[in-house]
Amino acid sequence: MKRLGLVVTVLFFLVVSSLPARGSSEPELDSPAAPPAAAPAEDELAVGEQVTDLLERLGVLPFSSEVPIDSFVRPALAVETRSLDDYAGSIVLVNFWASWCAPCREEMPSMQTLHDSMEGTEFAMLAVNVLESREVAAAFIDEFGFTFPVMLDRDGSLSRAFGVRGFPSSYILNGDGNILGMKLGFHDWGTDEVITAMQELVALESAGE
Repeated sequence: MKRLGLVVTVLFFLVVSSLPARGSSEPELDSPAAPPAAAPAEDELAVGEQVTDLLERLGVLPFSSEVPIDSFVRPALAVETRSLDDYAGSIVLVNFWASWCAPCREEMPSMQTLHDSMEGTEFAMLAVNVLESREVAAAFIDEFGFTFPVMLDRDGSLSRAFGVRGFPSSYILNGDGNILGMKLGFHDWGTDEVITAMQELVALESAGE
């Protein structure tokens, strides 16, 4: 009987130890190497070498092909609504964030630096607040004096359309509204290297390359 009890105990330990510990594992993230939408068809546009090089200089992971995303309209701070169509022809940085997210809070001052540095160019920034109320988002933005455009994704549908799996997540879109690449997690958008690369990307887009 003692041997049988020992066997049962060992088997129980092996089964339990093979299970993931509750609360110990991080949420599973989609691979950032995969586009956030369905795999592009053969006739979709490849991301060119110049654009790929500039995305890498930005610290953004380039996609091999442009990934279309449906245009979207959402409630916004400062104005009633904002639409992706408002920024047709511009390079757009779409950043998904939440006020409780520590890396988002750390990242946003550098976003403001980039926003200010790109003023007057064909560049736009959309900071998309996810699953929070207008009051919470507005209080956070006002507290720190950020002036870049803020969109509200109160039901999370826009973040799901982009395939967001963690905050912050940032996507670079071209003038046609196609996604060129993404950055998962904190990024310093305010360095001289990033600002210069963004200026060059905007110039390339404006030239129709």
